[in-house]
Amino acid sequence: MNIPNVNEIIAQKFEEIAVRIANNNNLPQSFKTIFQNSFTASINKDVAITTYQQLSNVESTKALQNQSFANKIYELEKSSYTPYNLSTNLSKSEIINIATKKAKEYGLAPSLVLSVIEAESGFRQDAISKAGAIGLMQLMPETAKALGVNPYDPIENLDGGIRYLKEKLEQFGGNIELALAAYNAGPANVIKYGGIPPFDETVEYVQKVLLLSQKYRVYDV
Repeated sequence: MNIPNVNEIIAQKFEEIAVRIANNNNLPQSFKTIFQNSFTASINKDVAITTYQQLSNVESTKALQNQSFANKIYELEKSSYTPYNLSTNLSKSEIINIATKKAKEYGLAPSLVLSVIEAESGFRQDAISKAGAIGLMQLMPETAKALGVNPYDPIENLDGGIRYLKEKLEQFGGNIELALAAYNAGPANVIKYGGIPPFDETVEYVQKVLLLSQKYRVYDV
C-alpha cells in the first residue's frame, strides 16, 4: 500500500493556489509578490504548511466578510442575489441593446444612457469604485436598495441606474447638465450650489458624458 507523501500533497496544493492567485486580477500586485516569495521558500516543509494555513484563513475570512457585507446592506437571503463570478456575463453589444431598450421604455435618449454607462464603468459589469459604487451604472448600495434592485445583477443594475437618471432629470426640470451633476455628486450638492457643484470631478464628468453622447446618437432613432 502506497502512503501519500505529505510534502508532495502540500506542494501540489501550493501550486494550485499559486495559479489561482496569479490569475486573479482583483488582488494587488504587492500581495502576489509576497505570496511568490513565500511560495519560493516553501521548499521548507514548515514554511509551506504555515503559509498554506495563513492563506486558507485569509480566504475564509474574506468570504465571510463579503457574505456579511452583502446581507447587511441588502437584507437579502443568500439565494436571492448572484455574486459576480456567477452573474450573467453580458457582452458590450448585449449591454448596449438592453440599455437602449430600457432607455426608450423610460422615455430617455439611449445616447445619454449609454454615455453615462461608459463614463461610469466603461461597460464593465464588475466595476466597483473606491467609494463602493457597484456595476455598470455605479450604483451606491443605499441607492440600489432604494430602487429595489440587486446592483450585482447587470440587468437590474441597468434598470435601476436608468430609473435613477430619469428621477434626476425630472427633479431638475429636464436640465441634462444638472441631472448629470446630481448623478455624479448627489442632488443635495446641486441644490446647495444652485447648479453644477464646483468639484473638478463633477465638472469633468458632465463634460465627458455630453461629449460621449455624440457618438451614441445613432441609437436614438
